[in-house]
Amino acid sequence: MKTILLSILLLTLVACNDGVQEQKSETKKETSSEKMLEATTYAKVKEQMKNNQATFLEFGSTHCKSCIEMDRLLYQIKEKNSKSNIFFIDIYSEKEATKTYKIRMIPTQVFLDKEGKEVYRHVGKLESKELNSLLKERGVIE
Repeated sequence: MKTILLSILLLTLVACNDGVQEQKSETKKETSSEKMLEATTYAKVKEQMKNNQATFLEFGSTHCKSCIEMDRLLYQIKEKNSKSNIFFIDIYSEKEATKTYKIRMIPTQVFLDKEGKEVYRHVGKLESKELNSLLKERGVIE
C-alpha cells in the first residue's frame, strides 16, 4: 500500500514539475520575442505633427497590462509602417500631454487629423484587427 501511495505521489510531483517547466519556457518565448513601442516625448510628438500627417497617440504606462499589450501591437504595426505617426506617450513622464488631451483612464488612444485636431478617441484595449482598421480608416497607415 505504501509503495502505491509513494508511486502516485512521485508521479504527481513529476507531472506538476513538467507543467511548471512548460509554463516557464512559454513565458520566456513571449517576453523575448515581443517588443514594445518605446515612449516618445511630447515635444518630439509635437515636432512630428508638423509634417501634416494623420497621427495616432497611445496614452498609457509601462505598469499597465492592457497598455503593454497595446504597445506590443503598435510595435508590430510601426515596424510595417515606419513612416507613420504612431506614438506611445507615458502618462507619468509626460504630464503636459496628459493634461492637454484630458486623459482620465489608460490605455487611451487619440486619433488626430492632418491639422492636429482630435477626430476620434477610444478608451481601453483594442484588438489587432480593430486597431489596424481604425488606423487605416483614419489615414494613419495605408
